[in-house]
Amino acid sequence: MKTHLNFIFLLLFVYQLMPAQALNEKNLQGSWSVKAVDIGIAYVDYTKDSVHLADKLTAGRTTDEIAVIKKSFLDSFDNIKNFKIDFYEGSSMKITISNDRVMENRPYTVVKKDNKYFIKDTESKDELPASMAKGLLYVEFPKDATSTFTAIFHKE
Repeated sequence: MKTHLNFIFLLLFVYQLMPAQALNEKNLQGSWSVKAVDIGIAYVDYTKDSVHLADKLTAGRTTDEIAVIKKSFLDSFDNIKNFKIDFYEGSSMKITISNDRVMENRPYTVVKKDNKYFIKDTESKDELPASMAKGLLYVEFPKDATSTFTAIFHKE
């Protein structure tokens, strides 16, 4: 039994060390819905309707104060929870930000620079850093002029 448990732990450990998947038009095809948003100091998980805060935001605060901070993050990123990207064969995509904000037939390509992948809108020339690991798609978006957030998508 102990050997069996050791083997399971070894498999889990090796799985954690697996490199990120290559990103290309073929493995992007399909519908991707946002699962979570990571902004560094907070991780908003829409599938669990929860927020994990960095220690520097919770240090010295009461449970009630932490609850208020978590709610403010949920409220601030509420408009992103319905975010969806559909990648189609032929390198076009549909981006649904909300019911009334949809961008259809956006041509895209996947670009690799210095061992990093980018999803490039070929009309606007915008390039978003992206990666894929454990079946999830990570896309970095500009939050404002000086910061970014990472949207984490799962395939439907």
